[in-house]
Formats: sequence, C-alpha cells, structure tokens
Amino acid sequence: MSGVVNLLWEAGNQITGVFTSKISADQIYKHIYPSLVFIITTKGRKSREAISLLSVLESLAPSGAKRRNFSRRYIQNQDGWKELPSDPQRIPFGFWH
Repeated sequence: MSGVVNLLWEAGNQITGVFTSKISADQIYKHIYPSLVFIITTKGRKSREAISLLSVLESLAPSGAKRRNFSRRYIQNQDGWKELPSDPQRIPFGFWH
C-alpha cells in the first residue's frame, strides 16, 4: 500500500511543480517583456541586451516541442518578437505552458 501512496505523492509533486513553474514563468515574462520592447526599439534586435532578454524568454518556455515552437516563432525569426503578446496567457498553447 505504501508503494501506491508514494507513487501518488510523486505524481502530485510533479503536477505541482509544473503548475508553479508556469506561474513563475508567467511572472518573469511579464517583468521582462516591457524591457525587451524598450531595448529592441532603442538599441536594436541584435544588441547584446536584446539577445540576452530573448534568451531568457526562450528558457522560460517548457522544454521539448513547445520550446522549439516558441524559439522558431518568436526568437529565431528576426521580427518574431513583435508578435509576442504583453500577457503570456495569450501565447498559443503549443508555444507556452
């Protein structure tokens, strides 16, 4: 019986971890987004600061297909940053948490 309880406990912790990581990612995104727009409009998309901020946003996306999709659409595409919404809740499912 304790094996089943342990499995349920581990599953619950993993689900909680995914939920809290989404909340954290959303909060960080909301803080970084205005800076990203300011930096790109003042210093350019290829500036060191812009590249760093885009890299942080890319690392916030969940690993796997969603991160690849996010990266292709918003990071690798030179004008992709213009499509980023100010609210991460508006990022399509296949690209974010």
